[in-house]
Amino acid sequence: MVDIITGDSKLLSLLDTYLSFDVSNAIPASEVIAKLAQGIKKPELIVPVLGSQGMGKSTLINAILGANILPNDADETTCVPVEIRYGTREKAVVYFQSGESSEIELSCDSLREFVDNNENDGNEKCVSHIALETSNELLKNGLVIVDLPGVGSLTQNNHETTMRYIRQLCTAIFVIPTVPTIRRSEEIFIRGAWSSFSSAIFVQNRWDGETDEEVNDSVEFNSKVLRNIAKNAHTTFSGKICVVNAYKAILGRIHNNVTECEESNLPELISELENLGENRIQTEKENFKNKVAAYIDTAQAVVMQFINESKMSEEQLKVERIKIREEFEAATKEIQILVDDLTECVHSEKDRADIFAGELARMAAENLRADIRKLIDSGVVDGEQLTEAFSDYQEKYLLDAIEQHYDFMSQLTYELGKKLEVLSEKIQVERASSFEAQKFENGQAFKFEKGLAVGMDIAGVLGGIGAFSAVEGTIASFTMLGSLAGPAGMAAGFLAGVGVSMVVGLIAHKTKHAITAKRGSQAKRAIEPLVKEYEDKIYTTISSNTNSVFDEMIDVLHTYMDDRRTYYESVMCSKEQTADDEYKCKYDVSELNEHYTYLESKKEALR
Repeated sequence: MVDIITGDSKLLSLLDTYLSFDVSNAIPASEVIAKLAQGIKKPELIVPVLGSQGMGKSTLINAILGANILPNDADETTCVPVEIRYGTREKAVVYFQSGESSEIELSCDSLREFVDNNENDGNEKCVSHIALETSNELLKNGLVIVDLPGVGSLTQNNHETTMRYIRQLCTAIFVIPTVPTIRRSEEIFIRGAWSSFSSAIFVQNRWDGETDEEVNDSVEFNSKVLRNIAKNAHTTFSGKICVVNAYKAILGRIHNNVTECEESNLPELISELENLGENRIQTEKENFKNKVAAYIDTAQAVVMQFINESKMSEEQLKVERIKIREEFEAATKEIQILVDDLTECVHSEKDRADIFAGELARMAAENLRADIRKLIDSGVVDGEQLTEAFSDYQEKYLLDAIEQHYDFMSQLTYELGKKLEVLSEKIQVERASSFEAQKFENGQAFKFEKGLAVGMDIAGVLGGIGAFSAVEGTIASFTMLGSLAGPAGMAAGFLAGVGVSMVVGLIAHKTKHAITAKRGSQAKRAIEPLVKEYEDKIYTTISSNTNSVFDEMIDVLHTYMDDRRTYYESVMCSKEQTADDEYKCKYDVSELNEHYTYLESKKEALR
């Protein structure tokens, strides 16, 4: 089916011709179709492996690949993303933030220089990512596995690199522990990040020495936690947790010990990954078919418009085009009212969110201060006990703040979503009744496919949509405005960003150790600046993230209205300023009918 479409020069020519009418900055349909076809022939599904530091992520990936490629013997190994994809020649390329790259030997020792925090402290070597190619058959269908810095790592750079992948992808592997079970900090992270993914695989890494009873009890408990997280994150949990002994799996794979590999339960995980790759190709084919069908529908609508116009006199055509222009202008004014109302609401909610962020930060700081002062009054004034208590209290109240903020933002985005639904419905009604509006909205869709449209921005604001979805049957910005509104479209990417940033960025050990040398009243005075810093970081983290989300939403709405006005002035009004003979229609109706029939035959073939 793909080759039939891409090889049909007449179809592509007709689509390019009819979809180009009155659409500013449009990409030729043939280019979009070629890009989609390329995605089917060379599909890529990037799957990040997420989890806390020390969960055995690198060991698990090595087991999946059947080779000891990634270093996994350091305290904090992965400080930069490592992408592993299929290649006929095994190689490793280091990409730097400067844009330069360097090929290195594909070995643990060579990689350790860049991925191990002991060798590349805080990513001081400014590595963007490392790309590995290996001939593993599992990766042949386009599966790309990414080893990411662990959640809870101590560097801000680690957090930022992890979040870049979370915000752009649609599927992930979460590695969770057996003993202990999912901890609260991991629960917070999963809740924020899971909202950004359309699907997820949960792998519980089983270590040697853990009994079957411990594993079964842990799976039962972790399943309850994940069901609760799924409910709060407005997503679904299949109920499946894949238990894998990563250490036993890698030994079995390296030594070609089938029995040991089977006992590790690795084949079950590999089967899940194989299904992902196969489903990816089917998804790409569906996207291709839906996009081509949408293009044909629009082209046929243009043909019918020309056929109808050919039946009109010059005066009738002029009157009709004036009527269309006036209707578009009136609709723009109505939409502007809705946009102004939504913008005012966003500004108001932005102020409310900022006040709430301050309240959360003050409450966390007050609770931290009170608990530490009580501990000091009880006689614990220095030493490891005090520093550990400071750490524990800091994390406890931090996570309290995150949970309260999740609930707050969930309700807030639900309310904003209802207003977006009103705007979306208005745009959809206009599009259904006005072909000129449909052409404008399709112009927005072309921009969307280039990564510049309102739709893409709205997705980033409200949904954390996967990068591959940019051409997944979406044909206009109103589709994005509508589909991501409501409670299911809460600010998932935003929540992940705030939660993960706070979990990994605020619990700083170097801060805690500052109180170990103090005693009594000195200790109380010593903790004050630390508590103040704690409060400021919570407020700054929440406030800066919420402000960026609200500001982006406002920019998106303004951009949409600016595009409407530009279209009206540069496309529609320009017609009115042309000479009368420009209104004459000189279409070959028989040719138009032949084109319509041809397009219809191709649409039938797609079914």
